[in-house]
Amino acid sequence: MDKAVTEALGVLSDARNLIGQTKKEIDALKLREKSDRTDVILTDIAKKTTTITNNLQDTAENLRIASENMQRLSDSLNRDPSQLIFSKPAPPRKPME
Repeated sequence: MDKAVTEALGVLSDARNLIGQTKKEIDALKLREKSDRTDVILTDIAKKTTTITNNLQDTAENLRIASENMQRLSDSLNRDPSQLIFSKPAPPRKPME
C-alpha cells in the first residue's frame, strides 16, 4: 500500500511538473499578445487596401476620361489634320492666276 501511495505521489508530482512546464511553454508563446498584434496588423492592412483600391478606382476613372479625350482628339485630327498646326481650318487655296 505504501508503495502504491508513493508511486501515486510520484505520478502526481510528475504531472504537476509537466503541467507547470506546459504553462511556461504556453506563456512563452504569448499567443494572446501575438493574436492581438495580428489583429492590429490585419486591420491596418484592410485600411491600406481600401485606400489603395479607392486610389486605383480614381486613377482608372481618370485614365478612362483621358482615353476618351484622346479618342475625340484623334477623331478630330483625322477629319481635319490642319487643326494640329492651325487654330482653325486653313483657308481654301486660290487657284493660280
